[in-house]
Amino acid sequence: MLPQGHAILSDDIAVLNNPGHHWLAQPGYPRLRLWPAAIHALYGSEVGLARIFSFTEKRFVDLSDSMHQAAWQFCREPLPLAAIYVLGERQSGLTGTAIEPIPPALAVMTLMGQRSANHLLLELDADQQAREFADLSRLAMQVPVRKVKRSDRLDALPQLCDAIVEDVARIGTPETCTQP
Repeated sequence: MLPQGHAILSDDIAVLNNPGHHWLAQPGYPRLRLWPAAIHALYGSEVGLARIFSFTEKRFVDLSDSMHQAAWQFCREPLPLAAIYVLGERQSGLTGTAIEPIPPALAVMTLMGQRSANHLLLELDADQQAREFADLSRLAMQVPVRKVKRSDRLDALPQLCDAIVEDVARIGTPETCTQP
């Protein structure tokens, strides 16, 4: 979405909270971590991009660096959550993008599987687990959750982004959206 002019809020993990009327996605750190193939497809070259760790080829684009800020923007403020898109497995034979609503009851279970650091969540006591399940249930009832079927081709990413942007436009803003 960055090459199409959208700002990045978070790389792969977003903290969600509900301070009142709608759910908010909190900004992460201003870095985008990419594998070499994605760098070449989206960014052009890995020259000047530091490795995340010495033992991996994965690198990062520092979005707080003025050189990268000109091309890609990082959003530093929380944003209202209009929808959640769960990326399905990439499919080699798929030429387009399919976005399907996930019913709220199934969405709760889907969201349970998408939590970060699931191994740490096993250490929650019963009350904490109950609160988390209640929060995810409320989230699934208030925010549309979608399953995205997509191609495994990097050159199909613009189509994927367009499909998500169009779907968000159909849903509306958090103040106007209704389940599915």
